Amino acid sequence: MSDAQIEKPVVLVVDDVSDSRFLIRCSLAAAGFQVVEASDGQEALEVLSRVRFDVVLLDVCMPGMTGYEVCRELKANEATRKVPVILMSAVADRHAIAQGFAVGVVDYLAKPFRGEELCARVAVHAELNRARRELEESHARLASLNHEKDQMFGMAAHDLRGPISVIMGFAEHAMKLLDEGDTRPNRHALEVIRHEAEQMNHFLGTLLDLNELERGGVALRLRDQDLVSACGQAVGRAGPQAAGKNIALRLVSAEEALMVRADRSGLRRLLDNLISNAVKFTPAGGRVAIRLHRKDNEAHCVVTDTGPGLTPEDLELAFTRFARLTAKPTAGEKSTGLGLAICRALTEGMGGRIWCGNNPEGGAFFAFALPVSSTATPPVAVAGGSQSGLLGDALSISPFPHLLSDRSRG
Repeated sequence: MSDAQIEKPVVLVVDDVSDSRFLIRCSLAAAGFQVVEASDGQEALEVLSRVRFDVVLLDVCMPGMTGYEVCRELKANEATRKVPVILMSAVADRHAIAQGFAVGVVDYLAKPFRGEELCARVAVHAELNRARRELEESHARLASLNHEKDQMFGMAAHDLRGPISVIMGFAEHAMKLLDEGDTRPNRHALEVIRHEAEQMNHFLGTLLDLNELERGGVALRLRDQDLVSACGQAVGRAGPQAAGKNIALRLVSAEEALMVRADRSGLRRLLDNLISNAVKFTPAGGRVAIRLHRKDNEAHCVVTDTGPGLTPEDLELAFTRFARLTAKPTAGEKSTGLGLAICRALTEGMGGRIWCGNNPEGGAFFAFALPVSSTATPPVAVAGGSQSGLLGDALSISPFPHLLSDRSRG
């Protein structure tokens, strides 16, 4: 990092004598510090409540509040107690110095002092203070990661315990039959064991995929992709799942083609996850719609359903790992709690954004926006009318403008 990129340390100089403040400012400014002045203790406390300083230079003998009293106030305040304070005074006997350290100062400068000594001491304490802040920030990040790891292991263990218990139960049943002399393979038990093993394999694969996406280990190859065509194919793949619950599934687009910059397999997985999720949480006989719309240099895809909608807590947690939404799948479908987190990672990895919300008429929506390809033609309004087949009615303007707003989450 170059010197120009390093932010200058900010020093607060508190002294009731303007000439002293001026001389200190000149020395510190020449050494590359930013300087803010205060003429008394009360002004210093007010400034410190608004600005974060690297060092405070504090005169002892001032009218109103003394330097000792100001320091006590600083150390009693959680927001300022860690700011290093250097006392300045013409009185530099042992008692004065001991009193200063007793109230929490880090150094004591006896007046008169030389500019070189002043700048050297300020530089040392400013650097120590910044190092302390960086260490605390790193500790906080590590604590957060450790909490996330503990949560991940806990949820993974919870999600794997069920299938493992089923496998153990059926395996024990098969062993019991063997012990009783029945050597014929129990097809039902083997099918259940295989199914549960596949579920565990899918869960672990999804978790590993998410880890790779979040740490940048997956190389997404961005190419021009037709979002309308990709959505049509995704609707086709979700058809059997929707038909099994008698859910009306349709794609509505204002464009015949909508070219975006996206990774082909990533876009497929994103669409499959969102549409499958909508079908999963929509009751039998409901509706799921995928609406496409271009807005400026973005292509918006909005998946709406007629399910129970999202609670405020759901809105905050929807795209986090192991998110357990308030609503439950309406036909007992399995959920890893990782699908929406993968959607977020994929969307952001392709330079887009993703968000969710509730429809005024009921149900929820999940939407994402991706950059429109630079080779795409500008949007042209489509006249009223209809197109047969999968796209349903053509729309020049979405009937749900609230779904295409710039609300952004996660």
